[in-house]
Amino acid sequence: MTNRICHKLEDKMKLKYVVIKLMLLSLITGCTQLEEVDQEADLLLEEKVNEETAVLLENLNKETIVLKDSESYTIGGSFNTIGIEEDDKTLACINYPGHIKKGVFIDLDTSEVPIIKVQNIEVNPDQINLCNEYFNSQEYTHTAIFSEAFQYTTNGYIFDKNDIKFLIENGKIIGLDLNADNNSDYLNTCSGIESEHLSVWEDELKKARLAYASRHIDADLLETCDNIDYPENH
Repeated sequence: MTNRICHKLEDKMKLKYVVIKLMLLSLITGCTQLEEVDQEADLLLEEKVNEETAVLLENLNKETIVLKDSESYTIGGSFNTIGIEEDDKTLACINYPGHIKKGVFIDLDTSEVPIIKVQNIEVNPDQINLCNEYFNSQEYTHTAIFSEAFQYTTNGYIFDKNDIKFLIENGKIIGLDLNADNNSDYLNTCSGIESEHLSVWEDELKKARLAYASRHIDADLLETCDNIDYPENH
């Protein structure tokens, strides 16, 4: 795209160059030499090229920044679970902003080490209706069935398996490694007004956000998030 714009700009400048020279030739008479006209036209053309090139580069830089900001981290969703006692299974009720076939479920509530599970996702209308009725909500869009029963209702965050990289030790997932630096990413949660926020950072310094998700909580919460924890402020 940049090359095409630059070629158009070059053709445009050539045309302006010819026009400027013709105008100057028609206006300048007497002792003014052709060489002086050429020099004056070249100066005018150079100034115009520099001016329009600066504007072009500025616009290209702005576009690059917008694209980088909009694609710099992965967006996820949230989930809550319902125990299915008769089948000894668990139904996960999922709120996810888009289509998803296989999800990475992250539970941060049970211990200091996150529980990470990978599971196929369904769009089952009956299960979705059950989720929305059970939690008195209309936010659930997907479901998943876990073969094991969870002792308590679990909630957490979910990301698309295609967007996630893991840190694996002895065949077991021990953390996320979204930037593939062989170090476990830093997972940080905080609460806002009626919501909880998860940010996956490159490290504890919070210089680079790798993923983000939030979940609604129908309660007044003590706000513990700083400005940096909200993506729109960072």
